[in-house]
Amino acid sequence: MTPAMHISNGRRAVVWATVSLVAALGVALPSATATPLEQKRAEAARIADQVAALDHDYDELQERYRGAAIRYNDLNGRVKGLTRDLERTEHDLSASENRLVARVLSVYRSGAANNRLVNLAAAGSVSKFVDRMDTIQRVSSQDAEILAEIKRLRVRIVTKRGQLKRARAEQQQVVADRKAARNEMGKRLAKRQQVLN
Repeated sequence: MTPAMHISNGRRAVVWATVSLVAALGVALPSATATPLEQKRAEAARIADQVAALDHDYDELQERYRGAAIRYNDLNGRVKGLTRDLERTEHDLSASENRLVARVLSVYRSGAANNRLVNLAAAGSVSKFVDRMDTIQRVSSQDAEILAEIKRLRVRIVTKRGQLKRARAEQQQVVADRKAARNEMGKRLAKRQQVLN
């Protein structure tokens, strides 16, 4: 072999090695760059899906929070209305009881000390007096009206107190729901920011 051929063979070996390397790299290079790129794209798609899911959950929580706020305002108006109605009813009951006491005093002052109404006044309290009047068959129509009004107002007060108690309990539940929704929204926003970071 001549030195020129030897160089030529060496060059050929280098060329073949280079071609083989380029060929290998040419085939491997796109797959090597595609793998990290595809991984990044897949990761970006996964993150986008997570963010979309978190956004959807956040929107639902916002709706829940707004619904609770509307319900709270409705209940607040109802509680105020029931409170006013209860106060009016209690005032009406007090006025009716005062009319009954005035009626008893009027009968007593007129000298009809043996009147059943006066005898019942010895009951001690308006409640006991009203309960005893139930047992009397004959009472004047004026006395019967006052007594019926007192009974009706007492029933109404018990009903209104029950409604008010239930409305306040529901109001407290709505406040708790709003607080839970607000806390959950904060967590979702923090999670979203974490995922975005």
